[in-house]
Amino acid sequence: MEFRIIDSGWRFSDGHLRHCWFRLADARGRERVRAVTFRELAYLPIETRDDPDMLGKQWGALRGLYNADVDFCYTALGAFAPEHLGVAQFYGAAAEAETEAIAAAEARRRMAAVEATLANYPQSKLIPADIRRVRLLIERMERLRMLAILGHPDPRLAKKGLGRDGAMGIADDELLSQQGENLLRGLAKLREDFVFQVTSAHVARHEITGALVQMARYAGQVASRQRGNIGMGFSIAIPLAAALSNAYASNVGRSDSTAHSSADSVSQGWSQGESESWGHSVGQTQSHGTAHTESTVVTDGVGSAHSDSVSAGWGHTDSVANTASGAHTDSWAHTDSQAHTDSGSHTDSWVHTDSASASTAHTEGASWGTSDGVSSGSSTSQGHTDAAGSAQTTGSSFGVSAGASTGHTDSRSTGTSAGTSDTTGASSSHSDSAGQSDSVGGSVSAGLPGVVSGSASYDHGWTSGSSDTTGSSASQTATSGTSASTGSADSSGSSSSMSAGVSSASGTSQSSADSTGSSASTGSSHTASAGGSSSTTTTTTSGSADTTGGADTRGWADTTGTADTRGGADTSGWAKTQGSADSVSGSRGSTDTVSRMHSVASGVSDSESWGEAVSEGWSEGRSVARSEQAGRSHGEGVTAGQALAMSGGHAFSGGLSAGIVPGLSINRGWQTEDDVAIRLTEIARGLESLLNTASHEGGFLTTALMFVGEQGSRAAEALVPQSFHGPGVPTPVLTVPADESLRQHALAFRPSLEPDGDPFGIGLLWSKWGTLLTPAMLAAYTCPNLFEEGTAVTIQEKLPPLGFYPELPGEVVLGHQVSPETADLTTAPLRLARDRHFHTLFAGDTGFGKSVAAERMVYETTRHWQLRTVVLDFGAGWRKLLNAPGLAGHVEIRHLSPGGVRPLRWNPLQIGRYVPPEVQWRIFCDFFGTVARAGVRRQIPELREALRRVYLGSGVLVDDPECQRDRVWGVVRPGEAAVAGQPAGTRLNALPGPVRQQLAVARSQVIGLADLYSDIEAKLLLIPERDTTLRGVLEGILFRLHPLVQGQAARQYAAGLDAIDINAVVPGDWGIAILEGGKFLDDFSKAFLLGWAAWHFYNDAVIQRDELGVTGDARIQIVFEEANKILSGLDTGAEEETGGGVSVSEQLTNWWRDARKYGMWLHLITQSPSLIPTGILSSCNNMVVANLKNPKDRDAMIAALARSEKGFVDEPWRRFLASIPVARAVVKLGYTTDRAQVEPVYIQPLMLDVPAPSRDEIVARLGEIAV
Repeated sequence: MEFRIIDSGWRFSDGHLRHCWFRLADARGRERVRAVTFRELAYLPIETRDDPDMLGKQWGALRGLYNADVDFCYTALGAFAPEHLGVAQFYGAAAEAETEAIAAAEARRRMAAVEATLANYPQSKLIPADIRRVRLLIERMERLRMLAILGHPDPRLAKKGLGRDGAMGIADDELLSQQGENLLRGLAKLREDFVFQVTSAHVARHEITGALVQMARYAGQVASRQRGNIGMGFSIAIPLAAALSNAYASNVGRSDSTAHSSADSVSQGWSQGESESWGHSVGQTQSHGTAHTESTVVTDGVGSAHSDSVSAGWGHTDSVANTASGAHTDSWAHTDSQAHTDSGSHTDSWVHTDSASASTAHTEGASWGTSDGVSSGSSTSQGHTDAAGSAQTTGSSFGVSAGASTGHTDSRSTGTSAGTSDTTGASSSHSDSAGQSDSVGGSVSAGLPGVVSGSASYDHGWTSGSSDTTGSSASQTATSGTSASTGSADSSGSSSSMSAGVSSASGTSQSSADSTGSSASTGSSHTASAGGSSSTTTTTTSGSADTTGGADTRGWADTTGTADTRGGADTSGWAKTQGSADSVSGSRGSTDTVSRMHSVASGVSDSESWGEAVSEGWSEGRSVARSEQAGRSHGEGVTAGQALAMSGGHAFSGGLSAGIVPGLSINRGWQTEDDVAIRLTEIARGLESLLNTASHEGGFLTTALMFVGEQGSRAAEALVPQSFHGPGVPTPVLTVPADESLRQHALAFRPSLEPDGDPFGIGLLWSKWGTLLTPAMLAAYTCPNLFEEGTAVTIQEKLPPLGFYPELPGEVVLGHQVSPETADLTTAPLRLARDRHFHTLFAGDTGFGKSVAAERMVYETTRHWQLRTVVLDFGAGWRKLLNAPGLAGHVEIRHLSPGGVRPLRWNPLQIGRYVPPEVQWRIFCDFFGTVARAGVRRQIPELREALRRVYLGSGVLVDDPECQRDRVWGVVRPGEAAVAGQPAGTRLNALPGPVRQQLAVARSQVIGLADLYSDIEAKLLLIPERDTTLRGVLEGILFRLHPLVQGQAARQYAAGLDAIDINAVVPGDWGIAILEGGKFLDDFSKAFLLGWAAWHFYNDAVIQRDELGVTGDARIQIVFEEANKILSGLDTGAEEETGGGVSVSEQLTNWWRDARKYGMWLHLITQSPSLIPTGILSSCNNMVVANLKNPKDRDAMIAALARSEKGFVDEPWRRFLASIPVARAVVKLGYTTDRAQVEPVYIQPLMLDVPAPSRDEIVARLGEIAV
């Protein structure tokens, strides 16, 4: 057993696992603590399915983790009983150290690296591991049976599926690309719990490189034995011959030879050795002290002081610095060298701190004063002082003091070594050659009978020669080495001490002095003084620190070589610096103070002090050794030789030959192949390739385990090779039963590192239960799996392309931005500046936060820019602004629905203070009919005629000729003289326009909706029963008016002098007026009243600026809650009859087009943006869009966000708007001069987190209004 778990535990934070820890003891009893931390995979965008580099991203992440020395682990938990959880995937990192704190801190740092590298899957999410799931994981690893997975998995770089929009082109024909998914899917099919665990430990690169060299040698040896040749031959020959010859030969020969040789060699070598060492020490002290002092002082006295001082100053500094340098070096060298350098460093440091403290307490009476004035020149003073005083002091003190000390030690050593070697060599060579040749020949020929001819020859020759070569060589070697080491140690220490003392002193003293004098001064001065007492406690702390540090560094270099080096360096430089400094200073002052005091003071003081000091020391050592050698050798040789040979001879021979020469030859050859050597070569080359890849990318010694149930055991044996086996890997993937000792590894999330012999003698390729894997192979096991039946969401699309603006200016903060890269909520605020404030649209389905975003913007803009804001609230959701900070006294609430504590007492037929009565008459009918969706051909004209009769019956239409000709209403009536400022009987056409306007407002105060209802009802009674069309027209108008003319609503919206001017509803110069629709009024009545109030707000502000000459912005913003209910009936098209005027639809569209130039902003809040007139929608340059599911609404918003609503492109945007979660929104701030700042951003709006006031709280804050 490699180790055993002595103890273990979990650490939690906020309901999530912080880390697991295990105290391990190896076979020798040595103990270490292993800490493991986890994150759970929560989200992978569906786009990763059609990412061909899905596994490549994990490959790259593991290459990075290897470089960061991270021990990486992956776990997939399948839990199906008793609770069906599905599959949960965990990623983790582990570290080992002497203590849990150190191991846990390193594990968390490594986990940060894991999270950072896995961020290369865009917008993926890892969340802290849930306690319940971790408990399930541990419990199943403790009880399920184990299978070990050995061998090398085959990583497959291919798409794992199709995205939401599918794909075009040729489908890939790769092997199974969903490797991990295939394993999880197969096991989940059985509905048995399982765990798939992969743990790894990074292997040092130098170990991998060393193994690669061994394997390469082995592969070369085996490969050389793969093939060979075997040959065999046989031949027979039978000669028979006779010869007769006669020959004479003479030969003379001579030879001369000359040889020249030259050799030149150059060698160069360089070596360097380096070592470093360091040490660290930390110390900490704490101190605590308290002091208590009581004192009573009685002082009478007169004091006089005089002082003079003179000072002057002047400074001047000149400096000149000029430096130039040059260097020229020519060198060449050739060196053959061998160098060996060993170095060592050793540092010992210790810190000792002694400290002492002393505490004294002193109490005395003191005087102080203030003075002002101007004085100049000189002054002399004589005075007379009488003083008498007594003092009694009692005090006690207790103090604790702390001291801190810091020490620093530097050590440096430098060593230089130099060596020179000279080598002179000589070489000579001599060669002799001799040769001799003899030849005998004969021939016989036969032709015609009796004719025989023959010949014979003999040759003999001799050749001799000699060669001498002489060479010399010389070499010189110079070797130098330098060794330098530096070390430093910093330490600081602290000490604490405690002292206590009680002291008391009492005494009485009296003194008197009589003096007389006079004083004279030039200038003026004023002095005020007051007497007081001060109690001073002084604590004196002294500390000492003795720090001793040492660094012992040893280095040596052993270098041999033969070299000749020549070089030269020419360096010159000069520096010149000049400087001068002159300084003269002086000052003069004069002070004269006279004070008189009488004080009695007593006081008690308590003080407490805490101190803490930390000491830290570092030491560092470094040694460097270098050597260089260079050499050159040269040799030349000359060889000359001469040979003379003479020969002669005479020979005669005779003979007769005849015969035949038969021959027989047999040959056979074989080529051999050693299959054993071939197979071993393939295996060795595969492992060599594995090690070669690992030496470049990194290698992990990995243990992969399966924990399965009874049925899952066989299934896992089939699924593992199905998922991970493939061609081109050194060894196949297979499963083997694991013994119980491996369970300790699993519970500690630690791979098997116990060596297991291999036939190659390397010991690194595998352990007993582990295999050396490259990052690509490990990625096949640990790549995030797109598995839907589990805790990770893998079918949701990632965020579409979004902007991110962390540095927008502005006082108003709308929310915090979401990162478009990681989809995480950031702290970067989305700010709104006043010059970018514009008409804003808030769109979203019910409950998704559109009103939350609107509340924040209204609150911030009103408070920061002091605007006059009117909120047209269909319900009662905005009253919380009454409790918003910074708005006290600037919030008004009025209720439209009957029964409210602050009802809006308003007469909708009362003429606006600046609105011409004929204009309001016509617009009222058009607006009422449009919101009521009344018929434009019959109902609106009937309503218009009825209201005209009512207005003419009370003389409201003061500019109408019929009214002006009327005997009753065409003149100023007796009760109207004060309003008109003219005597009764004055004709209306003789009055100025503003006076007629005031008269129209006054006359309209006595006409209400009940009068309009009565007029229409009276006409209905005169309509015959058979005229069903006209009766239906009038009954439709009465149906809409009825809720406002019956019950409590009849009193609330009746005529009367107590009705308010709707334009004065905003409190003070700035603030928020909330008109609540409530829940006891029908939607039509609320839509009409809120819209009609908005019409008054808007036109009142416009008329003041266009016709009355009011300057400056109106600073008004109007918020239309449930805007679609107010504005959805406006876009009626060409069928609307206006009687020659501008339609209501056109009028309100012009509001949004023209309002901003009057300093007004109009904001819409709607669930159905598609029902808003397009002219209004296009005027909203700023928009906040929450979740929208209606296709028409999404199309409208996609177009407003400058995305394609046609569906050919930007299709992800359509789906994104339908999947935005609660409390998130897309924001576009389109009013800017910078095109780069108009892109949509994704935010979490800031919530106005204040409670809504109750009915009683509203009454307590604002009062109650009775109708």
